[in-house]
Amino acid sequence: GGASSLASGILILVSQTLAMKLLLIVAAVLVCLELCFAQGQPSPGVSEAIRRPPGVVPGWPNRPACKRREVYMGASGSCGEQNCKYLSTGGRPFACTLDLRYKCWCRPGYYRRNSDRKCVTKRFCKKQSRPIHFE
Repeated sequence: GGASSLASGILILVSQTLAMKLLLIVAAVLVCLELCFAQGQPSPGVSEAIRRPPGVVPGWPNRPACKRREVYMGASGSCGEQNCKYLSTGGRPFACTLDLRYKCWCRPGYYRRNSDRKCVTKRFCKKQSRPIHFE
């Protein structure tokens, strides 16, 4: 009785320790990736560093004010938002790029309309794709 409960207690402690180590490794990898991407960014001059508001990281894009029906997302590829021109493929292109874009994207449920770059619902996309009549 006592030896088996001691053994199960040790097993639980070992599994918790392994889980914590794994969590620390994942966190370290994420920090390393963040630093690797930051090293490729240009460093600002002294005058820019003095004028920079607090909390702005040098070399990283500043967060813009998004328009109506948009949300800011960082590190999104070309499939970050749906687009009216891709309605036949579910709003997204056949293939996506892996480049990381920091910008305002259309909120879920909205499509980027090419004519005016606004985020609209699907029914307003169709207005853009009317056939041209020649006389």
